[in-house]
Amino acid sequence: NSDVDRNGRKRRIYRRTQFSCSHCTKRFSVADLNEYCDHVIKYGIQRPYKCSESSCPWSIIGFQRKLERDRHHTRKHGVPRYECRFWAGPDNEKFPGSKICTTQWHADAGNRTRHERSVHGYYVATSRGKNLSGDLSEKDMIPVNR
Repeated sequence: NSDVDRNGRKRRIYRRTQFSCSHCTKRFSVADLNEYCDHVIKYGIQRPYKCSESSCPWSIIGFQRKLERDRHHTRKHGVPRYECRFWAGPDNEKFPGSKICTTQWHADAGNRTRHERSVHGYYVATSRGKNLSGDLSEKDMIPVNR
């Protein structure tokens, strides 16, 4: 079902996000992506990197950089592979003060880290993306200065 995300919650719509046309001053909101697609077709705007999902508007609009396309695909169409390290079930705190987690899965490591810092108030001590001690323990948790 496209109305819920992989964590079982209603999808968020980012209404204030704006996209600028690369050849004129026109701007388009998320709600106007189909209008943006029509604009790209009408003016023959070519971007080298397209989303591979044919139902996605970005398969028409495209991206200037391969990295942007790959990030889009990972976040919007990929299978989330990064589990929140504070996840302990829907109504449990993993450690006292780490807050109950409502988002178990994240599309990439950056989204997971941002979630852990903003929701739980901690980041995890790592070495090249690996927990220093294997399983997460309280000594791995570093409080975020707010």
